[in-house]
Amino acid sequence: MNDENRQTILLLTSYFCNVKGDFTPLTAIEYGRFASWLHQNKFDPKDLLGNKANEIFTQWKDPKGKITQERIEFLLGRGLAMGLAVEKWTNAGIWILTRLDPEYPSRLKKKLGPNAPAIIFGIGNKRLLNAGGISVVGSRNVDSEDQDFTKHISQQAASEGLNVISGGARGVDECAMLASLEVEGNALGVLANDLLKACISGKWRKFIKNNQLALISISYPEASFNVGHAMGRNKYIYCLSDYSLVVRSEEDKGGTWAGAKENLKKKWVPLFVKTKSDATGNLALLNMGGVGLDINIEDMEPSREWLLTMLNSKNHKVESDEVQQTEIVVKEVDVPSEKDRNIDIKVSIKDARLDFDKVDLFFCTFKAYLEHKFISSEEISLSDLDKLLADVTKKQITEWLDRAVKEGSIIRKGRARCYSQSNSSTKQAELFV
Repeated sequence: MNDENRQTILLLTSYFCNVKGDFTPLTAIEYGRFASWLHQNKFDPKDLLGNKANEIFTQWKDPKGKITQERIEFLLGRGLAMGLAVEKWTNAGIWILTRLDPEYPSRLKKKLGPNAPAIIFGIGNKRLLNAGGISVVGSRNVDSEDQDFTKHISQQAASEGLNVISGGARGVDECAMLASLEVEGNALGVLANDLLKACISGKWRKFIKNNQLALISISYPEASFNVGHAMGRNKYIYCLSDYSLVVRSEEDKGGTWAGAKENLKKKWVPLFVKTKSDATGNLALLNMGGVGLDINIEDMEPSREWLLTMLNSKNHKVESDEVQQTEIVVKEVDVPSEKDRNIDIKVSIKDARLDFDKVDLFFCTFKAYLEHKFISSEEISLSDLDKLLADVTKKQITEWLDRAVKEGSIIRKGRARCYSQSNSSTKQAELFV
């Protein structure tokens, strides 16, 4: 880590060994509070290491009284420990991301704001951190029925180009990730502890080498198991996903229950729950607003793309019920030109019946945007569009892409969600050039 800002962030927020010092590193919430103040006052983290340090300490007053000058100076004085630790982690293949890095997952910033973790440790394919997907979570102790359900859902997700995101723990988490990986799908594991140990595990190593897998941790790579860490990482599993599925949960017990409840409260992503279950938590989560996923795996054809369709249709119904059918009124659409590739759509939402003609107008605008993008690029991916259209949900983009494929406007290339313009659309577009 050569950049002084990144070094400063790491010094302020990370442990470097299991031996505790006089002061603990800043938590994500604490660092978010301090970093926001630094930014507002036009300071960089690296200024704490230079001539501006005294100016910062003179002005800074933590409203909570926890981030003191003494604590900051202690944390910044651990440079030797940091250098030794980073060298060891780097030699094991571990990379480190800060909120300043372009690869840092935008979903965490968007959903958690200043409380997004300052540091992410990881190994494997960094791109998976911004790829979204479905989080599949559940208890450590599961029966064969839950295992089969988890395996089939995860393999179906992989066949439809959905990444599987989970916590890597024994039980549902591990079953989901391995099921996807074994059919050449991708997985992202958000570990609570022991990232360094996981790096050399034969269970994961092959998939890391194949770029199918990324394992990440908010805790430093040598952290041992801690209940707080296990509970705290649940939010990251949900926030890195587009959909979530609870296979098994016991009411008022464990991390699965706590994470699912928090997701329902914060509304990070749609929460689906396996309905055919004797688990007390599953029924409770359904009563709290979770969406039931009642399917017979044996009746589903692996070759057919039914999972995304089902997730989108069920979630769309719930959203429609919640808003009591809203009308979307288009106020302004800037037609894209060669100089301006961005379409600005401003909408207002009123309580009324849904006007399907205007919803179709959004789809037509989306197709126009795609045609414009194809002028400069032969293909575009779902991941690209999710980044470009920050104010549109990935679920909605997926629905529009599927509809465009059915209409023959675009062609989906292979299992990956990459798209190119169809020959007929290309010829039509050429008539207007």
